[in-house]
Amino acid sequence: RSIATKLASANEAPDIDDVMDSVNQLLDRSVGTQEYVIRAGGQADPLIDLNQLDFEQLALRFAGNKRTAAKQAEKDLDQRLKQAARKNPTRVDLAERFRKLIDEYNAGTHNLEELLRRLKAISDELTADEQRTVREDLTEAELAIYDLLTKPEPELSPAEQQKVKAAARSLLDHVTEKLVLDWRKRQHTRAAVHVAVGKILDEQLPEVYGPSLFDEKVQQVYEHIYGSYFDDGASVYDEAPASTPPAAPVSTMPSATSEVTEELLAQAKADPVVLAALMEELFGTTEIWFKPTEALLGGEIKHVEYKQSARWSEDDPNEPNKLAEQIIAKTVAGFLNAEGGTLLIGVHDNGTPVGLDDDYRRVQPADADGFVNWLDSMLQNALGHAGAHRVQIRIDVIDGLDVCRVDVPASHKPIYCTFKRKASVLFQRRNNSTREVPVDELDGFLAERFPQDR
Repeated sequence: RSIATKLASANEAPDIDDVMDSVNQLLDRSVGTQEYVIRAGGQADPLIDLNQLDFEQLALRFAGNKRTAAKQAEKDLDQRLKQAARKNPTRVDLAERFRKLIDEYNAGTHNLEELLRRLKAISDELTADEQRTVREDLTEAELAIYDLLTKPEPELSPAEQQKVKAAARSLLDHVTEKLVLDWRKRQHTRAAVHVAVGKILDEQLPEVYGPSLFDEKVQQVYEHIYGSYFDDGASVYDEAPASTPPAAPVSTMPSATSEVTEELLAQAKADPVVLAALMEELFGTTEIWFKPTEALLGGEIKHVEYKQSARWSEDDPNEPNKLAEQIIAKTVAGFLNAEGGTLLIGVHDNGTPVGLDDDYRRVQPADADGFVNWLDSMLQNALGHAGAHRVQIRIDVIDGLDVCRVDVPASHKPIYCTFKRKASVLFQRRNNSTREVPVDELDGFLAERFPQDR
């Protein structure tokens, strides 16, 4: 009516300025400033703010099955975070926040809409961090080194930050030349990489890095390189060809051991990238599986066990001991029935390598290949195909001594072991020891550990 009044005046031509003033006054009276929100039925408090919502979230909000949609959003972000943390270990804090959020949601702390809001916040933060490569003028691999060198300390001036960036670039240029075929399997090539990391950082990092902090950063960078650059020349930073997606993309990785197929196991044995994704998805043992063997010598823990021998008595190396090999099988079975882990043979209980020379004398041929073949056959006899074929065995050289590394994933079904003439013994890894599951607790253990097998 304000507009009509102005236009209907016969005594004067329409004044556009006055018209616009009238319109603005009308809008001021009629339209409030409160933002529009979607509210859950029966609830007064806003759950989703449209100002902070993207279309993907909106689709999730109105999906026919909201719980299914939220579960898919959770799974997608989980996979993104795992991939991101593999490429840059400093992102593990984001992954831990995600895990805490899911635990809180499962405990009833948050409703579904709040879960989605917080998932989006973590996703946005991850996206922003991934885009730092442009802002920092670094490749993704260089950014990971830079972050390891600067987080959580030391505090750096802008000039010192530039020096650290230059050190990260230089380090990757020099170190990647030393990543020859099977570099992780040989002690001298691993040592060469470790020395190169220390040398380059010593030459190029600013003086703000004290001796203790410097040594810590060198070890962190070396362990990251060890876990990210594989024996076949591939790395976690390689992009899959657009026309040929990976055999087992992360998005199709199983979320439970019951979903592991024989085909996926075969791919994992042939492709270290698939193995890394599988171990990380199922067992959360990346910190063990992708550490160099030397880094596992700090003491026995739940996921790491030492044995001096698989063939001879610890009291007398000249005396063969059948019990020694049974204890090896028992340890592997315990890892399989728990959360997986790594067994090192040829290492004293105190973490000192003792070598495998006395073991080699009792296999044919009397060398590393003969020992690995014997061990594989022994595990086949003791654990059956279902247990033995999941195990990965290799020989590493530490301080000039051979050490057998046995990486064991968790099994999706119970693995029984032949032990001391008993054909069906069930062992479980607990803390830093392997124990037989008592008969009167067997049903409860199986129901809890292998519910899908009941």
